[in-house]
Amino acid sequence: MSLLRTLRRPFLPIELKVALAYLDEAEMLLGSDSSEILLSVNEQIFNLSIEFMKAESPTEIRAMVYNEIATTAEFFVTSGYYHIYRGTLNLNGISILRAFEGAVNEIKKCGALKEKEASNWQTEVRKKIEKWG
Repeated sequence: MSLLRTLRRPFLPIELKVALAYLDEAEMLLGSDSSEILLSVNEQIFNLSIEFMKAESPTEIRAMVYNEIATTAEFFVTSGYYHIYRGTLNLNGISILRAFEGAVNEIKKCGALKEKEASNWQTEVRKKIEKWG
């Protein structure tokens, strides 16, 4: 996956290069179990390239990348596809939930999300997991 992004990099604006570098960082932090999410986020970065180019700092770009990861992971894990039965995730679902929680923690580190907001978001996702499946 990183090779494909590396091949595209010479032709990209600096903001997108930074976003893809943070996506590589996320791949190392979140582990190989999150590859499905990261592939989806890779596409979203190119679809939202104008938004990334409006960012004023690398920290803002980092927060945007991790926000995309968290939002995508939330969508995946609450879809019901990764449930064994209601309220119980399969192994892939557990990995995706870990990726979601890791991404939320990284957003907090960037200062784009307060502790209470992050905890509310995580609680909301866990409630959706219990409800769907």
